[in-house]
Amino acid sequence: MAMTEEERQHVIDTEHLRLLSLFHYISGALTILFSSMFILHLGFMAVMFSMAPAQKDGTMLPFAFMGVFFGLFILAGIALGIAEILSGRSIARRQKRMLSMIIAGPGVLMMPFGTILSVMTWVVLSRASVRALYGEPAAT
Repeated sequence: MAMTEEERQHVIDTEHLRLLSLFHYISGALTILFSSMFILHLGFMAVMFSMAPAQKDGTMLPFAFMGVFFGLFILAGIALGIAEILSGRSIARRQKRMLSMIIAGPGVLMMPFGTILSVMTWVVLSRASVRALYGEPAAT
């Protein structure tokens, strides 16, 4: 018995969403892992600060800015990784489609795999048949 076009599209959409969910989990975990590597750098900088002689002329100020930058980079990376994992969970549950599309935005900068994942997320989640799986009306 042959499948109807709607059944075929449903199978394709379901598989694409399953793969997107899986790849968002993997990408989020790798983003957190990569960002966490810099905790070691921050630790080394803290040790260097503690061993440096006290100076009052501001020569340590650039290093303090670098420490703040590393700290913000670590926090942003971990936050993005958590957001990607939440996006994968939302895709798996067929909830918060627009949130997943927004979270895919910063992933474009993570070339080449993040770019591919983000573009594929936008392509798949923009389909009218996928919107129907999310319980949303089709775009007019």
